[in-house]
Amino acid sequence: MIYQLYVTLKNVGIPVWRRLQVDGSMTFQEFHQVLLVAFDWTGTHLHDFEIYKSSGKHIKHLRIGSAEDAEESEFYQMKQMESLKEEFTNELIFHDIVDDYLKNAARDHFHTAFNERNNGFGHLSCRQFPRTLDEETTLLSEWLKQKNDSVLFTYDFGENWSHVVVLEKVIEHDSFLPLPVCIDAENNTPDEDNRSGLILLNDDQESIVDAINSELHEGPPWRGAPVGEQ
Repeated sequence: MIYQLYVTLKNVGIPVWRRLQVDGSMTFQEFHQVLLVAFDWTGTHLHDFEIYKSSGKHIKHLRIGSAEDAEESEFYQMKQMESLKEEFTNELIFHDIVDDYLKNAARDHFHTAFNERNNGFGHLSCRQFPRTLDEETTLLSEWLKQKNDSVLFTYDFGENWSHVVVLEKVIEHDSFLPLPVCIDAENNTPDEDNRSGLILLNDDQESIVDAINSELHEGPPWRGAPVGEQ
Protein backbone atom coordinates (compact mmCIF):
# COMPACT_ATOMS: atom_id res chain seq x y z
CA MET A 1 0.00 0.00 0.00
CA ILE A 2 1.07 3.56 -0.69
CA TYR A 3 1.13 5.93 2.27
CA GLN A 4 0.60 9.61 1.56
CA LEU A 5 2.26 11.56 4.36
CA TYR A 6 2.23 15.25 5.19
CA VAL A 7 5.44 16.21 7.01
CA THR A 8 5.82 19.61 8.68
CA LEU A 9 9.05 21.06 10.08
CA LYS A 10 8.03 22.85 13.26
CA ASN A 11 9.13 26.14 14.81
CA VAL A 12 11.18 27.64 12.00
CA GLY A 13 9.16 30.82 11.49
CA ILE A 14 7.87 30.01 8.00
CA PRO A 15 5.88 27.10 6.57
CA VAL A 16 8.24 24.27 5.65
CA TRP A 17 6.52 21.03 4.66
CA ARG A 18 6.64 18.08 2.29
CA ARG A 19 3.91 15.79 0.95
CA LEU A 20 5.40 12.36 0.34
CA GLN A 21 4.22 9.03 -0.99
CA VAL A 22 6.07 5.97 0.28
CA ASP A 23 5.57 2.23 0.52
CA GLY A 24 3.80 1.37 3.77
CA SER A 25 6.07 -1.65 4.21
CA MET A 26 9.08 0.62 4.60
CA THR A 27 10.99 0.41 7.87
CA PHE A 28 11.36 3.52 9.99
CA GLN A 29 15.08 3.42 9.26
CA GLU A 30 14.36 3.59 5.52
CA PHE A 31 11.80 6.33 6.06
CA HIS A 32 14.41 8.27 8.03
CA GLN A 33 16.59 8.19 4.91
CA VAL A 34 13.70 9.55 2.83
CA LEU A 35 13.19 12.40 5.30
CA LEU A 36 16.88 13.30 5.16
CA VAL A 37 16.56 13.76 1.40
CA ALA A 38 13.19 15.54 1.56
CA PHE A 39 14.45 18.12 4.07
CA ASP A 40 18.02 18.31 2.80
CA TRP A 41 19.59 17.14 6.07
CA THR A 42 23.09 15.68 5.95
CA GLY A 43 22.41 12.70 8.22
CA THR A 44 25.38 13.54 10.47
CA HIS A 45 23.26 13.92 13.62
CA LEU A 46 21.23 11.57 15.83
CA HIS A 47 17.54 11.09 15.27
CA ASP A 48 14.49 9.22 16.51
CA PHE A 49 10.75 8.84 16.05
CA GLU A 50 8.07 9.06 18.70
CA ILE A 51 4.64 7.59 18.04
CA TYR A 52 1.99 10.23 18.62
CA LYS A 53 -1.18 8.53 17.39
CA SER A 54 -1.82 5.00 16.11
CA SER A 55 -5.17 3.48 15.05
CA GLY A 56 -6.74 6.77 16.07
CA LYS A 57 -5.50 6.49 19.66
CA HIS A 58 -2.87 8.63 21.34
CA ILE A 59 0.27 6.70 22.30
CA LYS A 60 2.66 7.61 25.12
CA HIS A 61 6.24 6.66 25.90
CA LEU A 62 7.04 4.82 22.67
CA ARG A 63 10.13 5.77 20.70
CA ILE A 64 11.49 4.18 17.53
CA GLY A 65 15.17 4.59 16.75
CA SER A 66 18.52 2.90 16.48
CA ALA A 67 19.72 0.89 19.45
CA GLU A 68 23.01 2.82 19.67
CA ASP A 69 21.20 6.18 19.66
CA ALA A 70 18.77 5.31 22.47
CA GLU A 71 21.09 6.17 25.35
CA GLU A 72 22.24 9.37 23.65
CA SER A 73 18.62 10.33 23.01
CA GLU A 74 17.77 10.01 26.70
CA PHE A 75 20.80 12.14 27.58
CA TYR A 76 19.72 14.95 25.28
CA GLN A 77 16.12 14.72 26.41
CA MET A 78 17.25 15.15 30.00
CA LYS A 79 19.39 18.11 29.00
CA GLN A 80 16.42 19.64 27.21
CA MET A 81 14.13 19.22 30.19
CA GLU A 82 16.72 20.64 32.56
CA SER A 83 17.01 23.71 30.33
CA LEU A 84 13.24 24.19 30.60
CA LYS A 85 13.16 24.14 34.40
CA GLU A 86 13.47 27.92 34.55
CA GLU A 87 10.34 28.22 32.40
CA PHE A 88 8.11 26.37 34.90
CA THR A 89 5.67 28.11 37.21
CA ASN A 90 3.49 26.63 39.98
CA GLU A 91 0.86 25.61 37.44
CA LEU A 92 3.38 24.12 34.98
CA ILE A 93 2.86 26.96 32.51
CA PHE A 94 5.49 27.55 29.87
CA HIS A 95 6.38 30.73 28.03
CA ASP A 96 4.97 31.09 24.54
CA ILE A 97 8.24 30.07 22.94
CA VAL A 98 7.74 26.49 24.13
CA ASP A 99 5.44 24.65 21.72
CA ASP A 100 2.58 22.33 22.61
CA TYR A 101 4.60 19.21 22.04
CA LEU A 102 7.18 20.13 24.62
CA LYS A 103 4.45 20.97 27.10
CA ASN A 104 3.02 17.50 26.64
CA ALA A 105 6.46 15.90 26.73
CA ALA A 106 7.24 17.59 30.01
CA ARG A 107 4.05 16.27 31.56
CA ASP A 108 4.32 12.82 30.01
CA HIS A 109 7.95 12.04 30.74
CA PHE A 110 8.23 13.46 34.22
CA HIS A 111 6.11 13.58 37.35
CA THR A 112 6.96 17.03 38.64
CA ALA A 113 6.54 17.92 42.30
CA PHE A 114 6.24 21.60 43.08
CA ASN A 115 7.00 23.43 46.29
CA GLU A 116 5.57 26.93 46.54
CA ARG A 117 8.12 27.80 49.19
CA ASN A 118 11.00 26.84 46.90
CA ASN A 119 10.60 29.56 44.27
CA GLY A 120 7.66 27.70 42.78
CA PHE A 121 9.75 24.72 41.70
CA GLY A 122 10.27 21.54 43.66
CA HIS A 123 12.06 18.61 42.04
CA LEU A 124 11.74 16.06 39.28
CA SER A 125 10.34 13.22 41.35
CA CYS A 126 10.31 10.48 38.73
CA ARG A 127 12.39 10.13 35.61
CA GLN A 128 10.52 8.27 32.87
CA PHE A 129 11.68 7.58 29.34
CA PRO A 130 9.69 5.80 26.64
CA ARG A 131 10.71 2.33 25.52
CA THR A 132 12.53 2.15 22.20
CA LEU A 133 11.79 -0.12 19.23
CA ASP A 134 14.41 -0.91 16.60
CA GLU A 135 13.91 1.27 13.52
CA GLU A 136 15.58 -1.33 11.31
CA THR A 137 12.82 -3.88 11.89
CA THR A 138 9.77 -1.73 12.72
CA LEU A 139 7.52 -0.97 9.72
CA LEU A 140 5.50 2.17 9.06
CA SER A 141 2.42 -0.01 8.59
CA GLU A 142 2.72 -1.35 12.14
CA TRP A 143 1.96 2.06 13.67
CA LEU A 144 0.48 4.24 10.94
CA LYS A 145 -2.78 2.49 10.27
CA GLN A 146 -5.48 5.07 9.52
CA LYS A 147 -5.98 8.69 8.48
CA ASN A 148 -4.43 11.23 10.88
CA ASP A 149 -2.21 8.70 12.67
CA SER A 150 1.02 10.54 13.35
CA VAL A 151 4.61 10.37 14.57
CA LEU A 152 7.18 12.95 15.61
CA PHE A 153 10.55 12.75 13.86
CA THR A 154 13.39 14.55 15.65
CA TYR A 155 16.68 15.18 13.91
CA ASP A 156 19.73 16.51 15.77
CA PHE A 157 19.08 16.41 19.51
CA GLY A 158 21.08 19.61 19.91
CA GLU A 159 19.22 21.84 17.42
CA ASN A 160 16.11 19.68 17.91
CA TRP A 161 14.58 19.83 14.43
CA SER A 162 11.06 18.47 14.98
CA HIS A 163 8.93 17.13 12.13
CA VAL A 164 5.30 16.10 12.56
CA VAL A 165 4.43 13.25 10.18
CA VAL A 166 0.70 12.73 9.52
CA LEU A 167 -0.84 9.93 7.47
CA GLU A 168 -3.22 11.63 5.03
CA LYS A 169 -4.45 8.56 3.18
CA VAL A 170 -3.64 5.02 2.10
CA ILE A 171 -3.71 4.29 -1.63
CA GLU A 172 -3.71 1.02 -3.55
CA HIS A 173 -0.19 0.32 -4.79
CA ASP A 174 0.51 1.15 -8.43
CA SER A 175 3.42 -1.00 -9.57
CA PHE A 176 4.38 1.64 -12.15
CA LEU A 177 4.60 4.51 -9.67
CA PRO A 178 8.17 5.23 -8.56
CA LEU A 179 8.40 5.29 -4.79
CA PRO A 180 9.24 7.13 -2.68
CA VAL A 181 8.16 10.36 -4.32
CA CYS A 182 7.58 13.94 -3.22
CA ILE A 183 4.38 15.33 -4.76
CA ASP A 184 4.29 18.76 -3.13
CA ALA A 185 6.46 20.99 -0.96
CA GLU A 186 6.86 24.49 0.44
CA ASN A 187 10.05 26.40 1.20
CA ASN A 188 13.62 25.26 1.71
CA THR A 189 14.92 24.05 5.05
CA PRO A 190 17.28 26.15 7.18
CA ASP A 191 20.96 25.49 7.79
CA GLU A 192 20.83 22.43 10.04
CA ASP A 193 23.59 23.71 12.34
CA ASN A 194 22.25 27.23 12.73
CA ARG A 195 18.69 27.44 14.01
CA SER A 196 18.94 31.22 14.37
CA GLY A 197 20.11 31.68 10.79
CA LEU A 198 18.18 33.45 8.05
CA ILE A 199 15.65 31.30 6.17
CA LEU A 200 14.83 32.46 2.66
CA LEU A 201 11.35 31.96 1.24
CA ASN A 202 11.16 29.91 -1.92
CA ASP A 203 7.86 30.07 -3.78
CA ASP A 204 9.08 27.83 -6.61
CA GLN A 205 7.48 24.65 -5.29
CA GLU A 206 8.10 22.77 -8.51
CA SER A 207 11.87 23.26 -8.27
CA ILE A 208 11.88 22.00 -4.66
CA VAL A 209 9.88 18.90 -5.62
CA ASP A 210 12.06 18.21 -8.67
CA ALA A 211 15.28 18.50 -6.62
CA ILE A 212 13.96 16.12 -3.95
CA ASN A 213 12.75 13.54 -6.47
CA SER A 214 15.98 13.71 -8.44
CA GLU A 215 17.95 12.81 -5.32
CA LEU A 216 15.46 10.14 -4.24
CA HIS A 217 15.62 8.43 -7.62
CA GLU A 218 19.42 8.57 -7.73
CA GLY A 219 19.70 7.04 -4.28
CA PRO A 220 19.68 3.40 -3.11
CA PRO A 221 16.96 0.93 -4.16
CA TRP A 222 13.90 1.97 -2.19
CA ARG A 223 11.24 -0.39 -0.95
CA GLY A 224 8.27 -0.09 -3.28
CA ALA A 225 10.22 1.15 -6.32
CA PRO A 226 9.25 -0.40 -9.69
CA VAL A 227 11.22 -3.50 -10.61
CA GLY A 228 13.11 -1.64 -13.31
CA GLU A 229 14.46 0.82 -10.71
CA GLN A 230 15.60 -1.72 -8.08
